[in-house]
Amino acid sequence: MRGGAIENYNLPSTNGGATENYNLPNTQGSSQQQQSRNQASRKCCGCPTCSEIFNYDGRLLRAIILIVILSNVPFGNFILYPFTLFSTWIHEMCHGMSALMMGGKIISLNVYSNGSGLAKYQILNTTSKYQLAFITSAGYCGTAVIGGIMLLFRRSKRAPRIGLCLIGILILTSTALLVRNTF
Repeated sequence: MRGGAIENYNLPSTNGGATENYNLPNTQGSSQQQQSRNQASRKCCGCPTCSEIFNYDGRLLRAIILIVILSNVPFGNFILYPFTLFSTWIHEMCHGMSALMMGGKIISLNVYSNGSGLAKYQILNTTSKYQLAFITSAGYCGTAVIGGIMLLFRRSKRAPRIGLCLIGILILTSTALLVRNTF
């Protein structure tokens, strides 16, 4: 039965006679049917629907769409240029931090104007192929981990400000101590 269907009810007569037959709309069934439709729109595993995801993460999804559009439009890369330099800085810092973890030291970090970079480091101990593999892979893996941490910052009201301040302090400190080029 669909919502708004008519059901028959036998009610006592108001004039003292036999029961009378009334046709009343079915309001109780419509809310149950709506709940069953809502449950049917969800997948069997209980995953959220696309509209629920968009309502919760709408700004993030709009930002992703804007980035994809800007990266494919002429002169859109000029708008994305600061983000390119930022991701290059994170990439090179991850190489440098992994070299420090392996017992080495950072000689310099270079971030070039075309979006590329170079991390120069020195390992003091004997260098094994596993240490070099760790340092080499730390650029991309570290960038992905930092990106995930930055996404976690947006889950509360205060965390984005704290995260932004921490990233700003790290950029200024590393630029003063480690970056050796001025483009």
